[in-house]
Amino acid sequence: WVGVGLAIWRFRRPGRMVAVLWLVVMLLPAVLSVSDPRHMLRAFSVLPVVYFFPALALGDSWRWLTTRQSAISKTAVTRVILVLAMGLIAVEALLTGRAYFGLWANLPELPRAYRQMDTAIAEEINRAPANVGYVVPMASLWRGLGGNYTLDYLIERPEQVLMLYPDAPNAGEELLRFLARPDFEEIRLVRYTWAQDAEADPRELLPRLTGLVGEPTDTREATDYVVQSYVLRDDRPTPSTLPAIEPLDLTFVANAGTQVQVSGLQHLVANSAANDVPSGGDGVIGLAWRLTEPSEGELHLSLRLLDGLGNSVGQADSLLVQPGESSATESAQLTYHPIHVAPGTPPGSYGLELIIYDPSTGARLTLAEAAPAPRDAAVAGSVQVGRPDESDTDYAPATIFEQPLEIVADLTLLG
Repeated sequence: WVGVGLAIWRFRRPGRMVAVLWLVVMLLPAVLSVSDPRHMLRAFSVLPVVYFFPALALGDSWRWLTTRQSAISKTAVTRVILVLAMGLIAVEALLTGRAYFGLWANLPELPRAYRQMDTAIAEEINRAPANVGYVVPMASLWRGLGGNYTLDYLIERPEQVLMLYPDAPNAGEELLRFLARPDFEEIRLVRYTWAQDAEADPRELLPRLTGLVGEPTDTREATDYVVQSYVLRDDRPTPSTLPAIEPLDLTFVANAGTQVQVSGLQHLVANSAANDVPSGGDGVIGLAWRLTEPSEGELHLSLRLLDGLGNSVGQADSLLVQPGESSATESAQLTYHPIHVAPGTPPGSYGLELIIYDPSTGARLTLAEAAPAPRDAAVAGSVQVGRPDESDTDYAPATIFEQPLEIVADLTLLG
């Protein structure tokens, strides 16, 4: 600060004028920044001139002293100043080294501040054999980096990794095609357990594609992330043998004007060899849809399986329209949603009913059709239910009553 004061005092000297202007101008990005809190990286360009001001203060002080001393005293003063300067530099080096390499380097917040978990994840991926694929769910805030995220630079074989943004419109399709690659025998799901990445990770992300992966074979916890290992099914479909999309033409309309146009279904069964979903198990339905009129918020999809009498034998609800991504689109997107079959459901063909609703109010969208009473549900195709999985030890065949028992109005016990 003494040097800054001296530079301002004799501002008309060219060198001092440049130094003062440099200091003021290069501080402006940090001063005018709208970010909170302020970050000193925005003032990085100030560093070169900052070293000028202490030198200016020492130089002016030295000239002031030497003009008032004899030749003998000048030598003595010079030696004293050199000793003091060397001592000051040595003390500063010791204090800075202790603060940087000791106190700061051992702060518990440091690994997270510099995302050291990304380095650990990349090292694990680089050590893995080529037949192991990695799925890393990421928070949507990193999507805008466009391949310039930390892991993108650290991973040696990017084709072995799927950086998945679960809230992206094509997330389900990307995951499906990655898991269907024939060169993978094992999939490892890396789940962050800290900050926004943990919040963005839906826990049903991988298990929902039950036709491709089995139960986790291993779970290992590390600092700020967890790795789950899955063995891929031998009979899983490949990208070239994925089921075709069955065409549909359904339009759901909300009172606020929102319109969802459903144009197709894709069945991903849990047992691709038998082409069915096991009783008591789960399957996946791909839904091709688009918004023809924007939505004011998120919408959910309910998939129900109905028997011949219209009774539900399974239901699973999932997110359809993401919050913040509710504008109308020109082309359809393919998203994947779970279906569930109740334990004890007899094998056979069951109708697949689609319901779209607002989760905040429970209000259903109705079908845009010329009818006296618009419907709020549509049966779109069928699902084949097979025998239960042999590994399901809780399975017991359902016993259907000869005479259904009516418990209360609208509630009947069938068996």
